[in-house]
Amino acid sequence: MLSYPILADILSNTNTSVTSFFLFCEVHMDIPLNRAQRFTSHALVEVRKFRDFPFFCHSAVLLDISVAGFKLEYTGEHKAVPGKIYWLNIPLEPLGIKAPNRVSFRIQCRWFDSKRYRMGGVFLGLSRTDQLLIEQVIDSLKSRGLVT
Repeated sequence: MLSYPILADILSNTNTSVTSFFLFCEVHMDIPLNRAQRFTSHALVEVRKFRDFPFFCHSAVLLDISVAGFKLEYTGEHKAVPGKIYWLNIPLEPLGIKAPNRVSFRIQCRWFDSKRYRMGGVFLGLSRTDQLLIEQVIDSLKSRGLVT
């Protein structure tokens, strides 16, 4: 995390709202500047509360994906909670990938737009095999013209 001791000294002599604003910005400066390239998509996916339990499952359209994270839009009115852990279930057969039939990744919601029912998040604990599967999904989307 970045630190600005000189800026903190300057702001200590100003009002609290300005100080709070800059402290808020400093806390959120740990966002990586070199973000992984994302690929837009329109693939249908499921967001589940439990990995193999088909209840508490919501359909969504995968808007973009990279090895680092994703963005999706729910097909119905569903609210996700930032910070909460879910499972992203991607059916692979419609993408032309024969085996396995589907793949599930543990994800964490980072933000949620309640007006558009959109969620952005990151993958948690990806193995090298999981990374290769995500790359294979991206390659399949590219070859089918589903990626821009």
